[in-house]
Amino acid sequence: SLLTLILVVALACIFQQINISWTSFLKILPQIAVVVAVTLVLIRIVSGSRKRRSELAERVLQAQYEHQRLIALVNSMTEAVLAVNQAGVITIYNSAAMDLLDTNLDLADKNIADFIQLRDSDGKVVSLMKIAAETQYLSQRTDLIMPIGANDQINLEINISRTSLTSPLAKQQGYTFMLRDITQQKSLDVEREEFISVVSHELRTPIAIAEANVSVAQL
Repeated sequence: SLLTLILVVALACIFQQINISWTSFLKILPQIAVVVAVTLVLIRIVSGSRKRRSELAERVLQAQYEHQRLIALVNSMTEAVLAVNQAGVITIYNSAAMDLLDTNLDLADKNIADFIQLRDSDGKVVSLMKIAAETQYLSQRTDLIMPIGANDQINLEINISRTSLTSPLAKQQGYTFMLRDITQQKSLDVEREEFISVVSHELRTPIAIAEANVSVAQL
């Protein structure tokens, strides 16, 4: 290689200047070969380390870029999004989640149970993390209620997905929650059911009278 040729030329120049015979050179040649070999190995290690550091730096930059893209995508969603680890600690959230929870606090590294308390249609307390732990891949609930203040509440549609982070830097599991306020939709559903019930009752009365008249006429 070019490096070996340079070393040979340099040694030859040195020998000419200090009058070392070739016989003496051949005697110390094994030691010189060892020094040259060690030098080449060290050069290769240093160059390899630099290359690895450069690749690692590029991967870190790429991960940061992807993370920023993910944050931008989550913040652009109209649904409230909350990502938590397996212990329920919030890792990612968007502005819609802050609006839904009616808070200006930083939710990162907080436990989701401190902000979301749920009840079912019977008024029983429901643990969101327990529901998530029972989720295999995806699940949806539309029968849960979140109290707001002392006298108010909202109906929620909650979509739960189990996530798994298996990269060497973050090997853990977690969950992603998408929450949507469906209080108005629930009210419309109730009103529609009441309307159908009233109309059915009102229609049933004249039909029954008509059936009675027909029966009397036939009799």
